[in-house]
Amino acid sequence: MKLFKKIAGFILAFAMILAIAMPSVVMAEGNGSIGNGSITITGAKSGHTFEAYQIFAGDLSEDGKSLSNITWGSDVTEAGKTRFGDAQDKARSLEGNRPAAVTFANEVSNYLATPSGTSVVDGKNYKINTLTPGYYLVKDKDGTVPQEQAYTQFILEVVGNDVSAEVKSSFPTSEKKVKDTNDFTGRTTGWQDSADYDIGDEVPFQLTGHVATDYNEYNSAYQLVFHDTLSNGLTFNASSVKVYVNDSTDPVDADKYTITNPTTDGHSFDVTIHDVKSLGTEVSKVRVEYTATLNENAVIGSLGNPNKMYMEFSNNPNNEQGGDKGQTPEDKVIVFTYKVVINKIDSRRGYNTMDPITFNVIASHDTESADPKLTDLNGNPVNGEIEFTANKDKGTLTAAVINYQGDELPSTGGMGTTVLYVAGAVMILAAGAFLVMQKKAEDK
Repeated sequence: MKLFKKIAGFILAFAMILAIAMPSVVMAEGNGSIGNGSITITGAKSGHTFEAYQIFAGDLSEDGKSLSNITWGSDVTEAGKTRFGDAQDKARSLEGNRPAAVTFANEVSNYLATPSGTSVVDGKNYKINTLTPGYYLVKDKDGTVPQEQAYTQFILEVVGNDVSAEVKSSFPTSEKKVKDTNDFTGRTTGWQDSADYDIGDEVPFQLTGHVATDYNEYNSAYQLVFHDTLSNGLTFNASSVKVYVNDSTDPVDADKYTITNPTTDGHSFDVTIHDVKSLGTEVSKVRVEYTATLNENAVIGSLGNPNKMYMEFSNNPNNEQGGDKGQTPEDKVIVFTYKVVINKIDSRRGYNTMDPITFNVIASHDTESADPKLTDLNGNPVNGEIEFTANKDKGTLTAAVINYQGDELPSTGGMGTTVLYVAGAVMILAAGAFLVMQKKAEDK
């Protein structure tokens, strides 16, 4: 009796320190063996299914706060009982020993039979009902956690008849961004969801992974893998890859990550962060920055050149091997490019040199959107007269230039005139040479 009062006090204090750091050992109160104990789980995101396993059983004290005559609970397998030995001795070994409690919590989770209860949705919470007196391990049901979320960390606390256990749901998110540079002003924007570039330009991209706040509590390595897929119109520059932590401008050492290019999984390239815990500081996010060159296969027009990514992440803090993975939803940015078409309308009799015409191509597109779109396209004359017809879908600006009739020789500028003079001189010399040769032939 005295032993388990001490253990109950230790577990309660341990729970306050760890918050959600290990399996929940729950004492469900009630009278005798009547199954009227319950636990309400708060703070978890939708889509979870929790299970409660009785680890220790015994006689409930009058105050309902401790057990005596400790035996193994109904939900520990025979192999587990053999593995851990006498239940009362095992309980005694946990008293005041935090490392031992952590180790036991993770080890016993491998020796569980059928759960005593499964959660039901209770408003925004989850509730496990009809638990007989005992200490319980509560965990996510294997294989039920939504892909974009992480398993709830094991919790340790003592609860009463209907006590709430709060979990702090934390799971990664990711996003992809691109910068835009104005050809006329040279100004570069911040990171956004779309940009426009000319073929041959290098386009800067950024991948950001926001990590789980509890990544340091993971039993194995906390790994991130960025999967990036470029369109055919962009060529990946592998040597440009840099990895940063938080908002630092100093890249991390290259031995902390691996670039896979080409990949075998259908992506353009992957960047694997081996273990976030090894990056040497408290990490809230990891940034991958690189460039890709807009090539001749680029799609012109409103469809643009989409680029997608998602991030794979370790999602089970309780797994000693680190094999379980989740993934974030796909995020997309688009790079647009355009074409100007000039149609020359010729006259029947000669033409004059046209004064130079200067114009700007003005394009508008979504800069903060999950699915960026080209919203406007036009040509803005700066010098001269020209009228454009815009085709937003094709990404083209079309204009007609008329060659007006005149008395001047055809000219495309000074070089054009020079070429005509040289050609005329050559023809005159050739004619002179022909006449000289003919005269010599007649003299013979």
